[in-house]
Formats: sequence, structure tokens, C-alpha cells
Amino acid sequence: MFFKRLTAALVLTAATASAGSVAPRDGWAVHETAKSFEQLIADVKAAAKAQGLGVVTQAGPTQAAAARGITIPGNRVIGLFNNDFAV
Repeated sequence: MFFKRLTAALVLTAATASAGSVAPRDGWAVHETAKSFEQLIADVKAAAKAQGLGVVTQAGPTQAAAARGITIPGNRVIGLFNNDFAV
């Protein structure tokens, strides 16, 4: 099952045209998407729920940067958990 291989968190990055694209880094897999940042987050949460995983944490600098007047590409770390994997 795909989600059994899921690590502690998923890193979601949606780069805007003005910000450029996200370059692959060692240990990363970068997948282009036509989805908006908000839709991608919603779809990840829906897919996690469909696989029996719950969202336990979320963090990202995008909104905090915006509050300071700084615009950066959408970025969110979503922590997922299923007690079956912990037992």
C-alpha cells in the first residue's frame, strides 16, 4: 500500500510562475501539478482520510510570511498518522 511507505510528513510546494519552479534535491521527488495550492492540500487530506490516515500536524511559512508582507510560494508540511502502523 502506498501510504505504508509514507514518511512522517508530506512536503507540499506549489511554485508560482514568478517564483520559479522547485528543483529536485537529494531524497526529494518533485511532481508537477496543474492543481492550485489550496486544491492540492485538500486532495492530500482527502486521500489520506480515504486510506485511514488522520492529519495530526500542519505547518508552513506561507501565511506567516504574508503577514510580514513577504510573498513566497505555497509551502505546507502535513503530518499523517494511523495507529495501526504504531502498534
